[in-house]
Amino acid sequence: MTAEPNSTYQAFARKWRPQRFEEVVGQEGTTRTLQNAIKAGRIHHAYLFTGPRGVGKTTIARVFAKALNCDSGPTPEPCGKCVPCREIAAANSPDVIEIDGASNRGIDDIRELRERVRYTPTHSRFKIYYIDEVHMLTTEAFNALLKTLEEPPPHIKFLFATTEPHKVIATITSRCLRFDLRRIPSATIAERLREMAESEGIAAEPGALALIARCGEGSMRDAQSIFDQVIAFAGKTVGVKDVTEILGLVSDEVFWMLDEAVIEGNVEGAIKIADRVVDEGRDVRRFIEELIAHYRDLLVALSSQDPEKVLDLPGETVKKVVEVAPRFNRDQLLHIIEVLAAAEEQLRYAISPQVTLEVALIKLVRSRDRVPLETVLERIEELRGQQGAPGPPGQPRQAPQGDLFSGGKKKSSAPRPIVSEPAPASYPGPRPTTTAVLEPLSADDVSEFGELWGRVIEALEGQPPSLRASIAAGRIVSFEGDELVIGFDEAHVYQIEQLSMRKNRHLIEDFLGRSLGRTVRVKFEKINNSSGADDTGAKKHRLSDDPLIKKSIELFGGKLIQPRR
Repeated sequence: MTAEPNSTYQAFARKWRPQRFEEVVGQEGTTRTLQNAIKAGRIHHAYLFTGPRGVGKTTIARVFAKALNCDSGPTPEPCGKCVPCREIAAANSPDVIEIDGASNRGIDDIRELRERVRYTPTHSRFKIYYIDEVHMLTTEAFNALLKTLEEPPPHIKFLFATTEPHKVIATITSRCLRFDLRRIPSATIAERLREMAESEGIAAEPGALALIARCGEGSMRDAQSIFDQVIAFAGKTVGVKDVTEILGLVSDEVFWMLDEAVIEGNVEGAIKIADRVVDEGRDVRRFIEELIAHYRDLLVALSSQDPEKVLDLPGETVKKVVEVAPRFNRDQLLHIIEVLAAAEEQLRYAISPQVTLEVALIKLVRSRDRVPLETVLERIEELRGQQGAPGPPGQPRQAPQGDLFSGGKKKSSAPRPIVSEPAPASYPGPRPTTTAVLEPLSADDVSEFGELWGRVIEALEGQPPSLRASIAAGRIVSFEGDELVIGFDEAHVYQIEQLSMRKNRHLIEDFLGRSLGRTVRVKFEKINNSSGADDTGAKKHRLSDDPLIKKSIELFGGKLIQPRR
């Protein structure tokens, strides 16, 4: 038998709209400030309420209007029984005019409003104009409202609401008292839904109410509308399964199963979860969004000393999150969130959402093999310690694989080249490079600037040719204390820029520090050829005898051309 339609039925969002400040939940700061202002008689002429949808902007504006026009007011606690209070609650008060900013946004609408504000209220204390979505007004309309808003008649009050305060021009905002309403915590919404369920005679599981509250995403109105929808589906008994079924959600159990698959490296288990989500007709994008939120909760639990106060989740869910979180590490969770965010972006253009989901879940499983950054850094420090450790007496220290330089006991002032083994004949690999092993220099050797710089060129064989060419273009002009100055002709601007790059400069400084046994800072400067600066502190010699020139000719197969005088 079909029930007769009830013409008096009201949706929960309307039926349970707060009628007093005490009934407004989640916005205690705003309601308390308004109540205290009424008690102190500090009532401003214009107010701006901002915040996401469904958090109470219109509700607070109406309650505030009742507080101002109540027969016993202005009062922080309107009676709700007098004529003004009943008219405002029914949204038909002639003295509280509600305007939709989206459909009354032009300058002509505001001019009409300016004409009407001159008239006194019909039977209330104040004439109140409430403009919803005020950011939709045009710039011309805003400008037309400025003068009236700044100096309205004493019987006029303006209340504005917007979800996009950044679109309200500054000259309007500066003339209002602004209240920023925040999203309502899920626990607060769930408690409100429980009160509604008890009053309506509905048996609802706490987990179902918590899930509805979470889907509301901080909006009380959205959560109440979802609750309405679930009741229409499930009747007087509401369970978690009903909520997941009607909203196309995946139960928390699936998240815990996926966590186990990731922890155990079970690729097959992850693929089965992806198939289950698709076979049940779930929204893949919504599932990935929920996964991002889930792993975000694990990351918060792993990083917070008191996750119960930080996580906006039911108590039982928080306990499970705290239990699972230590089985991951922070780097892994960050990587998982990045993978899921990329998958969500790819879904916009994906031909097969199932494939995109499967690939993302496989990447999640592979995340267990990622080495944490802390471990990598510790290993690097270990290798550095091994590299810097002294070898047996009389034996030169060996450079670790991939290092360019090593120091040791001095045997000769000349560099000793070591050629690496060539690649096998069956593999056409790159031409083997030559790396020089340099012995520490004596104090006498340090004074030989040409020899020192020649050693730098020797040691950097195997580096990119452009870097070696840049080094070969320079020459030592001074070496005082721990600062080595390398000079370049004015035409060598590019070489100076390349060598001044941090990685290249550090490469040279590292070599010199190892060779000399102390820290050396390198500075690259332009020099004037005619000034003779390149001969400062160095012995004069013929160009053909300069080790730098010799090595440059050897490297690039060139020949010496004497400069014209």
